[in-house]
Amino acid sequence: GGNFDYMNRTFKKVTGQTIFRYLNRVRIQAAKELIENSDLSLTQICSRVGYESLTYFGRVFKEFTGVTPSQFRRQIRSRASDRREVL
Repeated sequence: GGNFDYMNRTFKKVTGQTIFRYLNRVRIQAAKELIENSDLSLTQICSRVGYESLTYFGRVFKEFTGVTPSQFRRQIRSRASDRREVL
């Protein structure tokens, strides 16, 4: 309603982004950390960071990172194996 619209406009004036964009950014950051530091499935991570739809989660994740969650996981694992080979 009107109260939320006012709050969202005020939030945007202060932060430069809408409440929903901010919330998505925080959720995607949390998802990135879970992908990097856990063996949870992407479905579990999706649910844990507050998305009901894996498809929507994937779309938002790609919007913020430029890659899908599975591509991100592959990149992280590839970097980790590269580091192990150097040691």
